[in-house]
Amino acid sequence: MQKILLTILWLSPILSYGQKYDYVWLGGGAHPYRIDFAQFPPTVSTVSFPDIYGFYNTNLMISTREGALRWYTNGCDIRRHDHGIVENGEIINQGEGRVSCPSGYGVPQGVLALPFDQYYKIFHLRAYPYSYFLRQKCIYKDFLTTELDMGANDGRGRVVEKDRMLLEGCWQRAAANRHANGRDWWVLLSSNTVDTFYRFLVTPTATLGPWKQAMDNPTIDTLYFNGSTSFSQDGSRYLLNHDRSGFVIYDFDRCSGLLSSPRFVRPPTPNLEAGSYNACFSPNGRFVYLVGDDGKQVWQYDTQQPDLAASGRPVGFWDGFQLVWRSLFFRFQPGPDGKIYIWTNVPEYMHTIDFPDRKGGACAVKQRTVRLTGVNPINTNYYYPNYRLGPLDNSPCDTLGLDNRPVALFRHDLEDTTQVLRLTFTDLSYYEPAEWSWDFGDPASGAANMSRDTNPVHVFSKPGRYRVCLTVRNAYASDVFCRDIEVGFTGTEGEGEAAAGVLLSPNPVADRLRVELRGLYLKNAPENQAQEVSVIDVSGKVLLTKKFVSGDDYMDVGGLSDGVYFIVVPTAENGKKVYRFTKFGSK
Repeated sequence: MQKILLTILWLSPILSYGQKYDYVWLGGGAHPYRIDFAQFPPTVSTVSFPDIYGFYNTNLMISTREGALRWYTNGCDIRRHDHGIVENGEIINQGEGRVSCPSGYGVPQGVLALPFDQYYKIFHLRAYPYSYFLRQKCIYKDFLTTELDMGANDGRGRVVEKDRMLLEGCWQRAAANRHANGRDWWVLLSSNTVDTFYRFLVTPTATLGPWKQAMDNPTIDTLYFNGSTSFSQDGSRYLLNHDRSGFVIYDFDRCSGLLSSPRFVRPPTPNLEAGSYNACFSPNGRFVYLVGDDGKQVWQYDTQQPDLAASGRPVGFWDGFQLVWRSLFFRFQPGPDGKIYIWTNVPEYMHTIDFPDRKGGACAVKQRTVRLTGVNPINTNYYYPNYRLGPLDNSPCDTLGLDNRPVALFRHDLEDTTQVLRLTFTDLSYYEPAEWSWDFGDPASGAANMSRDTNPVHVFSKPGRYRVCLTVRNAYASDVFCRDIEVGFTGTEGEGEAAAGVLLSPNPVADRLRVELRGLYLKNAPENQAQEVSVIDVSGKVLLTKKFVSGDDYMDVGGLSDGVYFIVVPTAENGKKVYRFTKFGSK
């Protein structure tokens, strides 16, 4: 009966427009955390589990269309948003490879999920025990599927099929891409022994296939696979990366599911350590990002250049920071806000690439920009297909009558804290917008108040609160998204060297205040010695304190009421300096 209802549902020619299935990330072991992209900027908070639970390599969190956490798995079991185990979800990936459970299953990029309303088709890899890893070529042996009905049990969910074998063999990774009809999905799985790719077509009522395609795969070597696979956000390209061998880009036909035109690039620098680094596309699909020199570098490649290998250049270098571990670049995690997040070897931090669609150093690789509330295993990573990809309009297989009706969305950034009225706007709209129209709510700026650029920069006429609206349209529809933003100052109290040494951003701030000490106040402190930074109110009452182990960290001020506050920082001469900021945007 379930599959009959799904068939009726998906015969209706309407695209589902929320598609925020990737908006909540969970991670951590003894001190788990939650990253929520339903907020802007994304929030980081602590999570409490009712039992011993952790995330290792095989991790997936699925949210509702609107972006609220629905269910998640660490490859050992399947749990609801309230952390209760879904009926019949107590054990998945049954077999000898579960030695790390319940702390998390051990296959990087080992699970993906495809939603059909409240019904989810889950695909996952089963592994041999960890003892096989360093001496076996075939450590990922079974490709399985599990089906989850979250509409069952009054929304508490039920696993209706579990660990069904799809293919037995020797595998690299699986990735998914939307079929050109806008409803179904392709799932692609690469062999680690022969030049063969297996594809499945996933519909609301069936998983069809597999079909085999013989295609050169130069990433195969004599050992186990240590890398990743993914598709570009527009679905036209497929990326396969192996730490030791290099990466290869294929063209992908969303109608047939076939690969073509491979372009192979060897690693720019040797990755000799077993890091399981990955690679990913920029949101616009032009650039490929790769980890090099055993995590000390981020490389960018330009796919528009005829010589792909020659286009590679390093755009980020590890700055030497370490606690117990070095804060190296590890695995890329594309975020729904258009940034690329980078897991590090230091469990408390993540790096970011803030503008990955830009060429060269302008992409802005920034280190330790996200402070996690818990300890993150260095192997944490999630894989999400592009849930916000619609049909390939006017293609031969655009047969279901689904149209790309664009959805407007954007983010804004203060790139230079010395120019606090100048904001950069990044378009995050999806479903094929063709035209953009911005209204910055700033009529005093004259003609500059309007823009038709995709990613404009606007200099506001004065500090204040502005309602910025983006309208996107194409041949099928239009959509408007508005956000109230605060444009202000990074005001520092003090002159000369002191004022130049501290930057606060954003200012005004809603939740997380970045405090950049620029090394000035910690320059005479012993290496990695924590310094206490405080937040006080206008009466001098201490409201918050935090130990800084580097000159760049965050203060969580979301719990403060709107108003004017002050940051108190230590000086090199054992004195203190005070810097003003404005809290605005309390819930």
